[in-house]
Amino acid sequence: WKRSSPLVARARCEFVDGELRIALPAGDPFAAAQLGREQNRELLDTVVVAAFGAGARWRLIEGPVAPPTAGETAARHEQQRQAREEVAGDPQVQALLDIFGGSVAAVRDDDGGPPRAGENG
Repeated sequence: WKRSSPLVARARCEFVDGELRIALPAGDPFAAAQLGREQNRELLDTVVVAAFGAGARWRLIEGPVAPPTAGETAARHEQQRQAREEVAGDPQVQALLDIFGGSVAAVRDDDGGPPRAGENG
């Protein structure tokens, strides 16, 4: 039975000049928390030396932002669908739609920013 760590599954590793460079998705709070634990850093030190020899070291580097998983994308689409339905059902919005025509294409966050990934804009 094998168990894969979510941290390892998202990592991209490269061994260069005696150093294992571990690139995790940018802004990954889970990775930072996991590697913030002394026991995990010590274990990684031991594993890197065992795999690559004495003097080998590791370094965490920030990689690109990971694309959303299929489940995250589906959940985001469902949230957006529900938000569009809720907004379209508002009497004031419905009055505007009756006057000008059209439909609710996307619902933006309160900060006025662009629609989230996977949304029309």
